[in-house]
Amino acid sequence: MRSRERSDMITWLLIILLIILAFLFSIIFPFPLFGAPFDFSRDEAIRNIVKLTAPKNGDKIAELGSGDGRVCIALARKNPKTKIYGFEINPILVVLSKINVNKAGFEKQIKIKWKNFWFADFGKFNKIVMFQFDNVMSRIEKKFDKELKKDSLIISHHWKLPHWKIVRSLGKEHISYGKVHLYKR
Repeated sequence: MRSRERSDMITWLLIILLIILAFLFSIIFPFPLFGAPFDFSRDEAIRNIVKLTAPKNGDKIAELGSGDGRVCIALARKNPKTKIYGFEINPILVVLSKINVNKAGFEKQIKIKWKNFWFADFGKFNKIVMFQFDNVMSRIEKKFDKELKKDSLIISHHWKLPHWKIVRSLGKEHISYGKVHLYKR
């Protein structure tokens, strides 16, 4: 093997190694790159999210931090005439979500956006679903106050909005299986 060919091969191997390391780093330490870590919602929590969201014809639902797309898909299964938008900042999870949405056959109903939801306009949604950390809830509550229309519903898995009154809760008090809370603007 010539010196130049060997050098090119080493360069490509280093690039591949860096890509693999970046992927592993993004899974193990996602905070600096992609926001909160991914923790999928368990089946019981998803059932409760769907019950409290109660998707109806014409609803526009946003999921903030849509992860692997399983909540979006469950909402679409409940009512195929609902429009669902998943906002996800982690590009790896965006790809995984899109694959799962396509496999489930809901690519026309569900749109997964590689976007930081802090830059999204919530005014066009009548229902918001989220599984965010406690330290986000106060800030997001202010965004809801500014942007959501009257009678909009917020469904929060586990974490509570500090100044809004819970209308209804379902589930156990556990972070992953967690209680799901319904709020009304």
